[in-house]
Amino acid sequence: GKSDYGTIHVNNKESVVSITGGTFANNRAYYGGVLYTAPAKEVRIENVTFENNQASYNGGAVAIYALNCPTTVTLKNVTFRGNQAGNNGGGLCTMDHDNRYRITLTMTDCAFDGNTAGSNAGGALLSYRTDATVSNLAFTNNTAKGSDGGGLYSDAATPIDFTGSVLFDGNTAFRNGGGLYQNRGTMTFTDAQFRNNHADGEGGAIAAQKMTLKNCTLHDNDSAGHGGAVRHFGGQLTVEGGKFYN
Repeated sequence: GKSDYGTIHVNNKESVVSITGGTFANNRAYYGGVLYTAPAKEVRIENVTFENNQASYNGGAVAIYALNCPTTVTLKNVTFRGNQAGNNGGGLCTMDHDNRYRITLTMTDCAFDGNTAGSNAGGALLSYRTDATVSNLAFTNNTAKGSDGGGLYSDAATPIDFTGSVLFDGNTAFRNGGGLYQNRGTMTFTDAQFRNNHADGEGGAIAAQKMTLKNCTLHDNDSAGHGGAVRHFGGQLTVEGGKFYN
């Protein structure tokens, strides 16, 4: 489908959106190639693949905005592959645009592969003013062509714990944080792997402010500037065990 505001457009603060099963491919829109909500009360997506969708602005496949109400988003076993956004969030963009209402995002068993953000941040996912709970995620071969966070750009008010199997592999950022850019909040990674990520600026794998890495493996990451693996901008960085090489 082709549309200005998502192939599926939701704009009612009482709406509950549930998408289960199927593949959404080759859709086009200005916001959210497949789904654009602004607002919705709740969005649930399970066992779905979003492939080769495009948005001219934010959210190559899905764009979720918290307008006039908070929004709860749950993703389970969802794959974002080969999607493109002209601005932010090549696969998925979640945003509290006016800094008034929060988005609460839960992701389990999700994969982001080969997505691209054109002129700005979050090659796979831009999670802006979004509080998140995450487990078993893979960010592979995503690109932020214009700014930070080749795989993930995160801005959160509450701590985020990355649990289970977490992988950042082969992501690239034009500026900082080839795998991950943390703008605000606190993150903890346990047994995560960061490999083969690149930043044209700083922090080949990670650019962050407040972060804890527990038994994580970082190898073959590189940057053109400071921090081939990690660039720490302030706050607290804690490293407990793990392996850093190449």
